[in-house]
Amino acid sequence: MAANIAGLLVLSMLLVGSLLLFRGTDIGNDIIRDAMGEAVAREGERGMTALSIKSTAAPNVFRCDTRVEATVENTGHNTIADFDKMDVLTWYTPDVGDPFMQQFAHTSGNLQKGEWSLEG
Repeated sequence: MAANIAGLLVLSMLLVGSLLLFRGTDIGNDIIRDAMGEAVAREGERGMTALSIKSTAAPNVFRCDTRVEATVENTGHNTIADFDKMDVLTWYTPDVGDPFMQQFAHTSGNLQKGEWSLEG
């Protein structure tokens, strides 16, 4: 009789362990599926946005201060409104030295060095 009870305990522990393993895997798969769905949706939105640079000009170039104006058109299907999350990258060659790349952060106030703003 004791052997039967011990066998039932071992079998029940095996079944409980299997059930916990199955449920843990099932919950993990649900989390991954939801994350993948969100990633696909975001990529779809990104695919529907497009910017086209129409023109650029440097109307006032001083020795240490350069202002660059660019006309950019949204040619995508989605409107773009989160400019505070955007950066502008420029690539240029200074008077002496190698080509240089600089990142500019968005601002809505007065421009400081390394910042860009939106007009219109």
